[in-house]
Amino acid sequence: MKKIITISSALIGLVFLTGCNLQPANQARSTTPAPGAKQLSNKAINLKTYRNDKYGFEFRYPLNHTPYVAFDSKLNTLNPADSQSNFVSIAENESQVFCCEPSTLAISGIESNSKQLNLPNAKQITFKGYPAVEIIGEGNLSSTYKKIIINKDEQTITITQNAKSDFLNNILSTFKFTNSIDAAADLKIYRNEKYGFEFQYPANWKETTIFSNLQTNSVAFIEASREAQLKASLIPDSDVGAVIIQGTAIFIKPANNELLFKNLEANRSLIKTSEIMVSGQNVLYILHSSKTDPNKFGGGSTEIYVFKNTNQPFAIEANYPGVEPAEGLKTVLDQIISTINLTNRP
Repeated sequence: MKKIITISSALIGLVFLTGCNLQPANQARSTTPAPGAKQLSNKAINLKTYRNDKYGFEFRYPLNHTPYVAFDSKLNTLNPADSQSNFVSIAENESQVFCCEPSTLAISGIESNSKQLNLPNAKQITFKGYPAVEIIGEGNLSSTYKKIIINKDEQTITITQNAKSDFLNNILSTFKFTNSIDAAADLKIYRNEKYGFEFQYPANWKETTIFSNLQTNSVAFIEASREAQLKASLIPDSDVGAVIIQGTAIFIKPANNELLFKNLEANRSLIKTSEIMVSGQNVLYILHSSKTDPNKFGGGSTEIYVFKNTNQPFAIEANYPGVEPAEGLKTVLDQIISTINLTNRP
């Protein structure tokens, strides 16, 4: 089914078409930036890193902001968080901390959330390689906008965002665990100088060229123990190769403007797209599936992350044999996306 390869490549082209003393407040939240504040920059030179060694995480934030554990409303000062803090918060507009209810992102290692895990609106997710639940609210005075409860090595880490905010979304996108499975010895680091990024992937996977005839100008990753079997099963210039790709490999491929001319109008109803934050950058997420039409996409499904705002746009893609993403391959894809670091930003 070479048509699978052709369709998924064309889909990429479609992109171009288209704590302490924390005081309650009686006023509505405001997302107005603080005087002199800037949007979170993609350039690391404009950012600092807060690192918490006690719970093993870090995130980046603008130079003119302060991660804090409490505040003094009389002196209008924030008490900075340190590497052993049980709780850390960062506000979009720090001047509102002392008078109002600011838009904040808070991370806690001591909050108990066992009851919230079973709430009807709790969605099971994988966050930075760990099992977690996500709860989405309205983001007003009576409701938190987003809460993520993570089970990290039998330890509960809670991330709470109290309002919808691009500024806070950008900070959350830079969050990563530091003394975790992401840094374990059973992971390797892949670096790509051409596209300017690096990520971590399981040590029992490897980069391979066995699919080069089917996926030109792309890099493939597969489970190392399956390489010989897959290579022996491939038949050049046949439909068999496309079937073998499903559920076995993750591809890195160019997202070129020439793909604009691929015609996907007939398949638009089967394609779901959304903008998400990955490594501090807006990335287009595409899921296309034959769930409503088994004759489309060879009866399978594909997940694609398109990094279109880099010096050389690229995509990371996984093909699945079923209409829903397969758990094993998706786990590796999630690992890659959660650890990717863009090293060559425009």
